Amino acid sequence: MIGTLMNNGRTCVLKENGGSKKIPVHPEQYVYVQVSNAWIPAILKYSGERQNWYFEYLPKLPVNGCRVMTK
Repeated sequence: MIGTLMNNGRTCVLKENGGSKKIPVHPEQYVYVQVSNAWIPAILKYSGERQNWYFEYLPKLPVNGCRVMTK
């Protein structure tokens, strides 16, 4: 499924593009992040200390509003 990540504090959901379907996303979940015209594999993480979501090895890429794909 391809969609947009939306986070609200401790919860994060994947909203389907062009639809109303929302799927919960969990820490340590493997996703593909769209950067320009490429899909980059990444692991979604949650930091309780910083209280935010981030991609492992891509910490500066914002999670909220990011286009991702799950398989």
